[in-house]
Amino acid sequence: MPSYIITVKPSASDSELAQIKQDILNQGGKITSEYTILRGFACDLPEKHYSTYATHPSVQSVEADGVVTTQ
Repeated sequence: MPSYIITVKPSASDSELAQIKQDILNQGGKITSEYTILRGFACDLPEKHYSTYATHPSVQSVEADGVVTTQ
């Protein structure tokens, strides 16, 4: 299952954020990390549900999660 980082818009309420996370769980996904600096979280999400969150009115961005390195 692909991993994504989902951030919500600053205008999204705490209840909207909680609902998005619950929807992901209901669709067979898994929340793997929650962030405090960003208003968002990392999750494993069935690929067929990607577009649901990429176009969600409260979501700012959906990005593939991966390893980041520096030189």
